[in-house]
Amino acid sequence: MINGLVAGQDSALAIPYQKKIYWFWGDTSRPAYPLGLFKASGATSLLPGQGGLNAEVGVNFDYWVGKDGFCRNMAPIEGPGVVWLDGLQTVSGISPPRDGVRMFAHYTRLRDLGEPLEQGLALWNDDKQVFERASSLALDNPMHAHGAAPFKFVDGGVEYFYFGNPYPHMRVQTRLEYLSQPEKFEGFTPLVSGSRFEGTKTALQRDEDGNLVWGWRANTPPLTPDQQRKLVEAGLMKRSDSPFRVADVDTGREIMEHHGSVTWNEYRQKFIMIFGDTFAEESLLGEIYLAEADRPEGPWVTAKKIISHDHYSFYNVVQRSFLAEDGGRVIYLEGTYTKMFSSTQTATPRYDYNQIMYRLDLSDSRLRE
Repeated sequence: MINGLVAGQDSALAIPYQKKIYWFWGDTSRPAYPLGLFKASGATSLLPGQGGLNAEVGVNFDYWVGKDGFCRNMAPIEGPGVVWLDGLQTVSGISPPRDGVRMFAHYTRLRDLGEPLEQGLALWNDDKQVFERASSLALDNPMHAHGAAPFKFVDGGVEYFYFGNPYPHMRVQTRLEYLSQPEKFEGFTPLVSGSRFEGTKTALQRDEDGNLVWGWRANTPPLTPDQQRKLVEAGLMKRSDSPFRVADVDTGREIMEHHGSVTWNEYRQKFIMIFGDTFAEESLLGEIYLAEADRPEGPWVTAKKIISHDHYSFYNVVQRSFLAEDGGRVIYLEGTYTKMFSSTQTATPRYDYNQIMYRLDLSDSRLRE
């Protein structure tokens, strides 16, 4: 099988929409030529129990393809460079389209896979079956949809989209018009309202006793893990001051978080975060952890390693909550499997630079040891 003439794909996004699962990927390679598609590929599949395969068997993709049979451009944003998508979600209460639901994503257009040229909000066109630019955002504005798997959650009677990678520490009300208004986004952050990270000059909110005050603040970005580490190293805050400070529950080792996703799990009655580590002994980007918290903003403190890759990369891991089984007891997660960013010289035949799906039983006693 070589559906859509696809030989390899990076960083998958997926969401149920129009009674199917819609899948989108980043850079996509083809057998005929080393370079393939760099403006997002896409496919649909049927949901399990509604004509689709059980997740433990696989996913039967139906790719959007061009005249040559190779998967086609799903994000034809005008301008040079590649286009990457993230922040994929749906918003309700819209008229039109047909059922009052629109699918959206954040896009970034880059030069040479490195230098950002443009970012903004893209909306799915049901008639053309592509994402189209809805609005552009300033390149230096961090307040926007992002992450591999944003989710919806009601807090204080208000429904929000929660974004993060891996921590869900940015949100905005679930209204389409707000997605293009950075000032409507809130960050869960210790920064003074309206301020930005400025290294050792960063303005931090403290109470009269000098304690950091974390909260949801409009138009105020959360700290990235790297920014938080810099503030700790500079003595401006303690790591214990942060609700985002996961460590390996078995070794106590501080985890340098890589990308991941969070979803509510009915079986555990917790928010579950599955994410990657960086610079571990076993692999640079292949160690995967699970953590739990009662609320999206944590605290996220301890994590259990669930997957290890021997000097091989497995990154941009994301849960597929719509594939969960037995009330959330069995969950599925996937990520990009590649020898890139590793010391391995020989690639795994047929599987390298592709997605691998893992199945995890949350009742396994080893998760509680």
